[in-house]
Amino acid sequence: MTIEQIICDIELITREKGFSYTLFLLLRHHLFHTPEETATMDWHSRLSIQELTLLVGLWIKSKADLTIPDEKTALSQAKRIQDLFEKLHSGHTSSFKSSITKPETGSSTSSEDKSHDDQSDRDPKTSLSSAMATEPIFYSDSGAYDFQYLEIIEEKYKKDEDWLAKNRNFNARNFKKIAFELKNLVQEKINKIKEVKNFKQLCKCIFDGFSFTVQELANRTNLEESDIRVFLDNFSVEPGTANQDLKHPGQYNKIFSHPIVHISEGKYSVPIAFNLAQSLYESPFYWMSARESGDKIQEDKASIHRGNFNEEFVARQLENIFGKENVYKGLKIKKSKGETTSDIDILAIAGNKAIIVQAKSKKLTELAKTGNIEQLEIDFKGAVQDAYEQGLICREAILDPVSTFIDENGNTVQISEEINECYLICVTSDNYPGIIHQSNFFLKRKPENPYPIALNLFDLEIICHYLTDPFRFLYYINQRIKLMDQCKADNEMAYLAWHLKHKLFRSNKHDCIFIPPSYGQLIDANYPAEKGYQPKASGDLKSEWANEQFNEIEEKLKSTGEPGLTDILFSLFDLEGPGADELIEAIKKTKAKVKATGKAQSFSIVVGENSFGITCAVENADFTKLETFLLNTSVARKYKAKAKLWLGIGCIATSPQIIDTLIFTNSDWTYNADEEELANNLGKPTIRTKDGKKLGRNAKCVCGSGKKFKRCCGI
Repeated sequence: MTIEQIICDIELITREKGFSYTLFLLLRHHLFHTPEETATMDWHSRLSIQELTLLVGLWIKSKADLTIPDEKTALSQAKRIQDLFEKLHSGHTSSFKSSITKPETGSSTSSEDKSHDDQSDRDPKTSLSSAMATEPIFYSDSGAYDFQYLEIIEEKYKKDEDWLAKNRNFNARNFKKIAFELKNLVQEKINKIKEVKNFKQLCKCIFDGFSFTVQELANRTNLEESDIRVFLDNFSVEPGTANQDLKHPGQYNKIFSHPIVHISEGKYSVPIAFNLAQSLYESPFYWMSARESGDKIQEDKASIHRGNFNEEFVARQLENIFGKENVYKGLKIKKSKGETTSDIDILAIAGNKAIIVQAKSKKLTELAKTGNIEQLEIDFKGAVQDAYEQGLICREAILDPVSTFIDENGNTVQISEEINECYLICVTSDNYPGIIHQSNFFLKRKPENPYPIALNLFDLEIICHYLTDPFRFLYYINQRIKLMDQCKADNEMAYLAWHLKHKLFRSNKHDCIFIPPSYGQLIDANYPAEKGYQPKASGDLKSEWANEQFNEIEEKLKSTGEPGLTDILFSLFDLEGPGADELIEAIKKTKAKVKATGKAQSFSIVVGENSFGITCAVENADFTKLETFLLNTSVARKYKAKAKLWLGIGCIATSPQIIDTLIFTNSDWTYNADEEELANNLGKPTIRTKDGKKLGRNAKCVCGSGKKFKRCCGI
C-alpha cells in the first residue's frame, strides 16, 4: 500500500458511526500518563502527537458523528487505526532501512558511515529518498514542551501587540491564561475518570472530559465570556469545513493553526492541548503576513521583531550561565584597515573558549515536509547552512589575535584572554523537525572546519537549565562537536540525557554509538517537574559519574580565575568517572601514609598520550614546604612528560579538605636547562653544605664516609 492509500483508509474509519468517541478513547490512552510512565514507556507502542494530530485532521474533514458506539465497534476501530499507522510508519522507513543500518552500541560502521569529514561533494538528491526525508520529520519529537511556548508568547509579540489587538483582538496575557486553564481543565476531567458502570458511561465521561463550554472556561479563568469567544474565533474550526485536500502527513493540517474543534452546539473540544500552545506561539506571526493581512509594512516589522526576539531570548539564556558581562549581541568584527568582516548574533566567552550563536527564523515549508528534496535543501540552507558559513567567518576572525570587536553600542570590546577555540551553534526560533538528520545529508563542510550544533531555542533553553556552569556548558558543546562522527542520536534531548547520566565521551571499543530516543524520555519526565508543571518522577537524571570530592578540586580550580583555566578543567572533566574515583582514592591513601610516617610523598599521573598530567604532593603539616615541594615536583614531572597541560595538587596530611592548594600551567613544552636538571634529579634527595650551598654529586658526602655523594647518601 502507498502512503496515500493508507491515509485514505484511515480517513474512511474516521467517517464511521461512533468514531468521535473512539478518537477520544485513543487520545486518552496515548496522551495521558504519569511522569513515571513517561520515563519508562515504550513509545513505539503508542501513537505520537504527530500521528494523533494527523488523525484529528482527517476526522474534521467531515461532520462529527456523535453516535455512541458499542464496545466491540470502538475496539475494532481503534485496532484498525493502530494497524494502519503501523503500516504508515513502515512505508516511511522501508527505503530508509534498505540503504542505512542504524548501528547499535558497539557495532561497526561502514566506510560510508565514517565519511563525514567532507560532505561538500555529497548530492542529497541522489542519496536521500522522499520517504527517508519525511520519516524523521513526521516522526521526530515535538521539539518543545507546551509550557515553553506559552511562557514566552507575551515577550515574543510585545512589539506587535497593538496591531494584533486591533486586527485580531489578540491579547497575549489573556490567551495564555486561557490555554493554560484549558489544558488543566481537560487534564483534571480525564484524571477523574476512574470506574464506570459500562462502556456507554465511559464514552460519555470521555466526551465530557475533552469538551468544554464558553461559560465553563470563563468561570475557570475569571474572564468575560466575550474574551473566551474572541479566543475561540481565532483558534477553533468547524468539522466538515477544513482539510479537504489533506492526503499526506506533510501537508498543511488546519488542526495545527486551529486546534479547538466546535464539536456540537455550545460544545468545544481541544483534542491535543500541545497543538493549542504551539499555535499560540506561531499563528500570530502568520496573521501579520502580507498574504494573510494585506499589510506588507506590518509583515516587515513582524519579521524584524521575530529576529530580535530570537536573539534576545538566546542571549538571556546564555547570560544566566556566562554572566551578562561575558555575552555580547550584534558584535561586529573588524580586521586590519577597519574592514568589517562579519556580524555575530550572540557571542559568549568563558576563559579561552567562546561560543558563536547565529540565530535564524527559517521554518520547514510544506513542500519540504512532503519530501521534496530540493526544497528541503533550500530550507536547510536558510536555517542552518547560511548561519554555519557566517559563523565560520566569525570564528576565523575571533581566533585571529589582530581582530577587534565592536559591540552594538559602538564600543570596542576587550577580550581578557586569547581565544583558542570557538564553537558554532545554529539556533532556529521555531521547531525544525529532523534537523539532526538533515545535517547529516545537507551540511557542506570542509575537513578542516568544525561541525556546528543545530537546534531550536527551546532545546537551548533546556540545556541551559541543566548545565548552569559556563565550563560545564562549554564542555558539553565541546563533546557534542568532537564526537559528532561517533555518537548518534535522533534529537538533542537524547544527547543531553546521555551526557547527564553517562557523559559524552569517545569510546575505544565501538566505532559508533547510537543513543536510543528513550533517553529523551528522561528529560520528558524530569524537566516539566523541575519547572513545576507536573509531579516529580521517581526516576531522575542523577549522574552515574559524579564525585563530590573531585568536584572540590574543580571548584578550587575555577576560583583562581587564571588564564588557561578552561583547558585544565576540560582535561579534568575527561577524567570524571572511574578516573576521578581512582585519583581521589590515591590522594586519600597518600595522605594516610604521610600522616603515619611524617615524611612527604608525591605521585603523578599522565593522561591522554602525555597531553595532560597531574601531580599530587603531600606534606605532613608545613604549608610553606608543601608549596615548594609541589612546585618543584610539578615542574619536573611536566617537563619529563613533555606535556602541555599540568595540574599540581597540594595536600596537608592532617587537613580535613581533600586538597589545600593547587597550581597549574597551560604551556607548550620547550627545552629548559634548569627544568632539565630538575627532571633528571626527580626523586633524588637534594643535600646542602652547612653554609647552604648545594652539594654536587661528585663532592665528598657530608656524612663523613669519604665516598662521593653520588656513591653514598646520594643513592
